[in-house]
Amino acid sequence: MSAVLLRKPGSSINSSAVIKIQNPVFFLCMLALLVFFSHAGPLQAHEIPGIPSRAGTEDNHSPDSITAKDVRAGNMEDMKAFMLHAMAHMEQLIDYNTGLAPFLQLIEEEGGDWRKDSIYIFRTSKDGVIQQPHPYYPPAQGGILSHKNPVMKGLMDELQEKEDGVACRNYTFRNEERAACAVKFNLHLDSLSFPLPTILVGGLHHNFSDVSFSNLKCPHYVPETSAVDVVDRDTLKKFVDEFAQFYVEWRERVGLLELINSVSCFRVLPWKNDSIYLFAMAANNRLVVLNGNTPSLENKSLNVEDDNGTNVGDLLVEAVKDLPHLPSGEGAFVEYLWDDPTTPDDDIRDAEGNLIPGRAPGNSPKITYVTSIPSTDGQGQIIWGSGIYPETGDDNGCAIAEGADAPGSVLLNFFMTVLFLLPAVFLKKRSGIKKAFAQSGPAAFVVCALATLVFLSGPDTAVAHEGEHNHSIIAGGVDASDQDDMLEFVLHAKVHWEAIDDPNENIRFEKSLTVDGGDWKNGTIYLMVIDEDGTIYTHAHDPEAQNGTLNATELIAKADEGGCVDYVLNGENRVACAVKFEHPVWKSELILIGGLHHESGDVSFYNIRCPYFISEIIDEEPYFKQGITANKVTDSDTLKNFVKEFKKHFTEQVEQAGQTPASLASVRNCWRALPWKHGAVYLFVMTESDQLVFFNGNSPALENGTLDVVDDNGCNVGDEVVRVVNNEPRQCRDLGLLPGDAEGFVEYLWDDPTDSAPALPGEGTAPGDVPKLSYVERVSFPGFLGGQPLIVGSGYHPGTSNDDGGCAVAATSARGGALFNSLLIVSVLFSAALWKRRPMGKQTVSDSRER
Repeated sequence: MSAVLLRKPGSSINSSAVIKIQNPVFFLCMLALLVFFSHAGPLQAHEIPGIPSRAGTEDNHSPDSITAKDVRAGNMEDMKAFMLHAMAHMEQLIDYNTGLAPFLQLIEEEGGDWRKDSIYIFRTSKDGVIQQPHPYYPPAQGGILSHKNPVMKGLMDELQEKEDGVACRNYTFRNEERAACAVKFNLHLDSLSFPLPTILVGGLHHNFSDVSFSNLKCPHYVPETSAVDVVDRDTLKKFVDEFAQFYVEWRERVGLLELINSVSCFRVLPWKNDSIYLFAMAANNRLVVLNGNTPSLENKSLNVEDDNGTNVGDLLVEAVKDLPHLPSGEGAFVEYLWDDPTTPDDDIRDAEGNLIPGRAPGNSPKITYVTSIPSTDGQGQIIWGSGIYPETGDDNGCAIAEGADAPGSVLLNFFMTVLFLLPAVFLKKRSGIKKAFAQSGPAAFVVCALATLVFLSGPDTAVAHEGEHNHSIIAGGVDASDQDDMLEFVLHAKVHWEAIDDPNENIRFEKSLTVDGGDWKNGTIYLMVIDEDGTIYTHAHDPEAQNGTLNATELIAKADEGGCVDYVLNGENRVACAVKFEHPVWKSELILIGGLHHESGDVSFYNIRCPYFISEIIDEEPYFKQGITANKVTDSDTLKNFVKEFKKHFTEQVEQAGQTPASLASVRNCWRALPWKHGAVYLFVMTESDQLVFFNGNSPALENGTLDVVDDNGCNVGDEVVRVVNNEPRQCRDLGLLPGDAEGFVEYLWDDPTDSAPALPGEGTAPGDVPKLSYVERVSFPGFLGGQPLIVGSGYHPGTSNDDGGCAVAATSARGGALFNSLLIVSVLFSAALWKRRPMGKQTVSDSRER
């Protein structure tokens, strides 16, 4: 005899309500009808094929627990039961591959147990970072909802007060009364050595613009080959190999939790640019771990075929199966058809615009390079790759081939040669020239005298010893191995530093720290400023080390009382001393160190985290609007938009720093790489009043110096920038670079870092002679750098920056170009002057023959 218990949702069990079935056929028919008409769907919810349950958890919840189709959007009890049901299933999961991954696929399925229209669940970290997947907004991964959404904030605040449990809120969204609940628990997976703190949220429907990425911090890394640089097979291979190696090292340093929260960092520069992006796939089950272009493809199988019948997932696995893992650098190239993000007419979608299961999403030919690394648990492979679309131009938009301008160069050189030879012919017998040179002696003396004055003048970087204090030893008087000397030196600097109350004076003081032979630096005896985590704020010997991390734990521990440690460097006995002080600009207690000399390799930049940069978030696909980045600056319009983009970003960072501006110190290093620096395009920030450089994206050594410098045309660059930002009449020479609407633009001569190593200006002189067009704007922040007006700007060198699409051919080099122009002008004028005194026409020809 068989029996079955029947119960309506919400009803209690009555022991007398047992139907005894004698006929098995009748029983089976009844069972089929019950399953078909039941809205609770207990078999679908609890007998999930392919997802085994952890031993002892099979009965951790009622068989007829509520699912998405049963939930009333405004009923809090429904929503609470729904979330507890989901949590119960997640507590049954054993590992990622056979448990969490397929379960996450189920919560994305429209019409399934876990999603119906606007009823869906998503998960976050304990800090509220949205994790994969968000069924309604796949690009929301890595964002935080609690910053802008008051309902999410209320749920998180309530959960923070509980070790585990559930929190619920009623709210109104788009004129509908709704309920949202969140449950907090620890997810245990056999592949993890620790419990994974997890929050599940259900019923919280929202706008995509409610998601904030302001707290998403990405690792600071400047690849030798970024997505911007990928133009062919060679650069593609370098890009993928370098990233895979970086990923392995970074994973070991930060661990899995930060890795999960930071996955969206690989969807932006330097890892994504236009159609160049990264992807990752688990080799054993073809699950996509990351798709840098299309988040909705993640956690889904790459078991798809392109229009040629190629199974893309199988192709990638087969390509690397016999190759060793990194760091060997081994990889393979494969070709197939795929969606090119820059070509909208190659998409393969259904009538509603959705991806078609089992089909590749596009039909553009793609060349992909793949390599593999061990998975986190060491039990499998993760395949990393990226690709190019050769038919859409793998030359990155370069329209000028190398040597294309050769005829023009030859022609110019021909004219230059003629112009030089012409005056030489006349110089041979014109004794008047000697007289002219003899008469130029007084003028030459004046020029030499003026040059000497300019060289000997300039800003004085020495800091006067003003004020009364008991410490007087300077760097030149310090014995590198004497603790008393070194501590006295550090305390002396502390007294001077803490006496500063003007931000500009602080900038000048920091510049004085770098002057070798001055009061504060003598060879390898110098000062640096770090925080308790070892982050370097000021480094007098190596400005490039600023914002990196130095392991100085023992010395940091002695800073409270002012102490020293002995150490040995290259066989030399030395001493380093440290003391805490209040920094006048960063408004934080930092650590001042003297005598700690070290190798450049001792500084690590792995701890630097950079703000995730998205220009604008909108409520419709593609949800993100990316603004102009440094690699997109090609003309005056893109330059202007780039500076405006940075001004907005700079404002956001200062506002987030609030009362702790010291957090901006490490962010400055992020501005020295993509998306804020590329090639010769970089940013600068200066004070308006004293023209002091707060930030230079190309050369940290220029920071804390002055922009009161003169270029080869006699243009005082700092003065001209200030005039332009104040809409005052320009005084510098017209270089022909200004656009029609010239407001905010300034032109001058400067160093092009792509032409040679970054140059440093001499005293009062600009560091280069390449024509540069910059765009500048004013900005100020109460409480930051005294609230004084700052000027933010950037520039490019027309003909030598990004405007050639990254081609190898550039305009005439810096000093070569200026020298060429100068000699050309001199030759023309000199020839004209000599020719003026020669007879014209046939008489000239006749005269030449007689001679």
